[in-house]
Amino acid sequence: MFKKIPFHVLLIPAYFVVALFSQNIAEVFPQDILRPLLAVFFLTLCLFLVFYWCIHKVHHAALINSTLFFFFFSYGLVYGALKTITVFGFSLARHRILLPVFLMLMILVSFKLSKLNNENTERFTQMFNLFGTVLLILPLANVVNILWMQRSISQVNRETSIEKIIQPANSQEPDIYYIIADAYGRADYLMDEYGFDNSMFIQWLEDKGFYVADCALSNYAHTVLSLSAAMQMDYIPEYASTNQYYDGGLDDYIVHNTLRTELERNGYKVVTFENVHWDYSDADIFYSFQFNIFSPYLRPFENVLLMNSMFRAVMEFNSTTQAAFSSLTSTPVLEHYLRQKFIMDTLENDVIQLPGPKFVFAHVETPHGPYVFDEDGTFQQEDAYYRGEYYSAINDSYGDMGYIKQIEFMNSRLESMIEKILRESKTPPIIVIQGDHSIEEFGTIEDRMKILYAIYLPDGNYSAFYSSITPVNTFRNVLNECFGTDYTLLEDHSYFSVRTARYTWQEVYENNPQCLINN
Repeated sequence: MFKKIPFHVLLIPAYFVVALFSQNIAEVFPQDILRPLLAVFFLTLCLFLVFYWCIHKVHHAALINSTLFFFFFSYGLVYGALKTITVFGFSLARHRILLPVFLMLMILVSFKLSKLNNENTERFTQMFNLFGTVLLILPLANVVNILWMQRSISQVNRETSIEKIIQPANSQEPDIYYIIADAYGRADYLMDEYGFDNSMFIQWLEDKGFYVADCALSNYAHTVLSLSAAMQMDYIPEYASTNQYYDGGLDDYIVHNTLRTELERNGYKVVTFENVHWDYSDADIFYSFQFNIFSPYLRPFENVLLMNSMFRAVMEFNSTTQAAFSSLTSTPVLEHYLRQKFIMDTLENDVIQLPGPKFVFAHVETPHGPYVFDEDGTFQQEDAYYRGEYYSAINDSYGDMGYIKQIEFMNSRLESMIEKILRESKTPPIIVIQGDHSIEEFGTIEDRMKILYAIYLPDGNYSAFYSSITPVNTFRNVLNECFGTDYTLLEDHSYFSVRTARYTWQEVYENNPQCLINN
């Protein structure tokens, strides 16, 4: 079979899509690779038919087809590797040098393959089939391994519970809203670093009956760690430190955690939204943001795939081609804008009407960058706010303005959502609004941990809350105060780590003198 059927014509092109997915499995949903795979298979079929029409030999056409696809998808990877190399101050990563070399190799190898006799054709078909199989097995094995690890951890998480909730005497349990405003910093941090006075919004929350912890710190410096601790109601387990880059297990702590388990045992339905970082689709009610598969815009995964290919030379050829593709390469920020707007609109207009009791988890990636919202919520057309690396601003000035604009927008949306939740809830709700960390580009490591922390309880009894509370104790207090449980509060700790070594922690402490006096 390895000699007779040239299935490498599908395996080799598919490898580049699957390999990229394997490398970014924590950031990409499986459905995101569907369109690239369909596109690759369609192009493969078209090119194969063209080559077969020209030379009328199936195996020769397949060999040429696979060779061209291999060179095509390898170009960007080679170019990226050469960017790190200089010879006498001269960069080897130049399209005008590398592109002709690749084109000459593609023509030469294709010509040689077209001249193979039947015996050699079978041998090369066997070699290509074996090569394509091995190539594809490697990333597939990694995908299967990670998915199996996630499944195993998920099973443990489902079976793990630290205490059992006592069913409240009152059958009208309150709806619980947990709203994460990603990277929303504390009021004193906003004033010190940006000169932005957020006191009016804080006062508005307090007037509505919220308790605002004005010295609150996050437990960790990164979203997946911070939310895992908050919803598991405990600090990150030791196993996480064995892999500095693997977040799969912690992703599952966000999805299958102690808080969710206990609430579900007591009749709560889980309501949440599609997130690009973890899969919460097994929630009772799951709102999925659907980006049209027929859209001309590129998804982030597709953009990276193209940049890894020979298409990169076309995209970066000159200012004209760069401008022509700018709308495509900027689609991740457009999708980000539409996704966050979808979450907020759905939360305000649809979720409130759902029958309870319900636990609503809404992770809104704002005011975190990219800075796509103007202060009134319109799409920020000036791309200087999100043109930099990781779609950050091109400089600190735009970064400052973009962040504050999104703070102002979030304030108005939070006020609107809170007003409607309080007005239309049949039973007075519980509302928790938190940042998972502060903004990362600016300030000290201590500033990174300073977060917005606001909570609304129906009875207004906040005796168990205090100004320096951290998220790990939030739901311990909520369950104790509202459901009659007896969770012991943990010591409040805050651990900073850098992005490339998330589990190498450095404990940080409050540095605001006023907070030190108050505590």
